[in-house]
Amino acid sequence: MKNCYLFLLLIFSLFTICSCGGDGGNKGPVGGSTVIVTNSTSQSIADIDVNLYIENSGSMFGYLSGNSFRDNINYFMNGFCHTNLCQDTNIHCFYINSKAWARPNVRVTDFITNLKRDANKYGTHGSTDIALIFDTIFSRTDNNTLSVLVSDMILSPDGSNAANYLTQMNINIMQKIKSKAHDFVTVIFHCEAPFKGAYYDCNNHLININTTRPYYICVVGKDVIVKEFLSKLSNFPHFNKLNYSVFFSYDSNYQGKYFLNTFSTGKRNTPTSVKNARLDGSSKKFTMQVGVNFRDLLVDDSYLTNVNNYQLSNPNYKLTGVQKRQIGNSTHVLCLETTRPVNQTVLTISLKNQAIPNWINSLNNEDCSRIFTDLDKTYGIEKIIDGIYNGYKSDDDYAKMTININ
Repeated sequence: MKNCYLFLLLIFSLFTICSCGGDGGNKGPVGGSTVIVTNSTSQSIADIDVNLYIENSGSMFGYLSGNSFRDNINYFMNGFCHTNLCQDTNIHCFYINSKAWARPNVRVTDFITNLKRDANKYGTHGSTDIALIFDTIFSRTDNNTLSVLVSDMILSPDGSNAANYLTQMNINIMQKIKSKAHDFVTVIFHCEAPFKGAYYDCNNHLININTTRPYYICVVGKDVIVKEFLSKLSNFPHFNKLNYSVFFSYDSNYQGKYFLNTFSTGKRNTPTSVKNARLDGSSKKFTMQVGVNFRDLLVDDSYLTNVNNYQLSNPNYKLTGVQKRQIGNSTHVLCLETTRPVNQTVLTISLKNQAIPNWINSLNNEDCSRIFTDLDKTYGIEKIIDGIYNGYKSDDDYAKMTININ
């Protein structure tokens, strides 16, 4: 299995002090506010319940031929106890396919160890309705419960037209999420493990394969619970068995903070406005840095630092960089400049809500005829993620910052 290339933990990692131009000393207190995603309050999760759901459709059985898949799930679940997030007795085990099948009074280690022996004893294994699985999990998640789903996320049409099935499943997932997930955050991790055994295409044609295949760990829970989980995730045993991740959460009225950190010429009028701004005589530019608090924004840090994910209301201005930098309450610094004459304007900086990462596309296969040749990909995963994303999405922007320039 690959080492970790995980680029999540945007709000919990140590901040690297770095600059992106401008030496001015015009630092100020927190100024404006910007709507970003989750409303959080302090909460300990030491006594929560953790529900573990292992999908046991037929496409999952090939992972059970060796130990790697089971070991990784064991490490992941034991991490909850290792970091004192919950007690071992508070982890409850389920198989899930057409419904959830409880395995009461079974310790999680024993449950995972015996997957190969027991997984085919519960429910039906011929098709996978991911929308129904998410609906079941959300209905069993509450303010004191964190749910963990382990699934290969393969959409199994079971004789239906594959393209139509993908489209309908995308809509069904979106509808289930919209109706269920208002109070919950979803985090999805990409993992890999050896797979040996029967593998089916979307027309139920079978071949036996022996290769490495992707699978996914989904964590669903109340935002503050998921944040505490994420804050301790790097201390989980074998943390590097997780490869990539993506977050989903509803927008809310959480007020993030932003302020002018430095600017090249002019005089600060308020923490979010500068007057008498003009081009610097030597550089022929007007530059400024805006400190922003993205602490409670559950978005991958590589997304936050990508200038292409921002939009400026005035085309005369350019966002030249976004740096992780802690100044007061800020977590990031936005670096802006213009070479045009500085006129009075209200500059709005929007962080766009388009959070489906590129790694989803690189793992996606929607061509039913290529399933047996694209064994490193997941059939229909982009439709699943798109359904989850649109189920959560309620605005075109994660955040907006407004700077007055006179």
